[in-house]
Amino acid sequence: MQEEKKYIECDKAECCCDKGQYNEADKEEKMQLLMHLAECPRCREYSERNTRLTKLIEKAKLECCSTEEKECWRKAIEEELKKSHSEESK
Repeated sequence: MQEEKKYIECDKAECCCDKGQYNEADKEEKMQLLMHLAECPRCREYSERNTRLTKLIEKAKLECCSTEEKECWRKAIEEELKKSHSEESK
């Protein structure tokens, strides 16, 4: 039986970090990330920046647009683009 690889590469660590920010990382991913962060200063910085960004977003209390609002914005943008294209062709 092959021994499971414990050390992960930086790209995998960044993915685990992102998943961890949204509570989507499983226990194995969290452990691998912690072991990687203990040895990789670049990924530690990435993780710290990611944590700061998450806290700022939570503090801002941002809300997502509903599907209806998004559709309204999309239509308004399309209309503006049509207007600007028709004015340019004159």
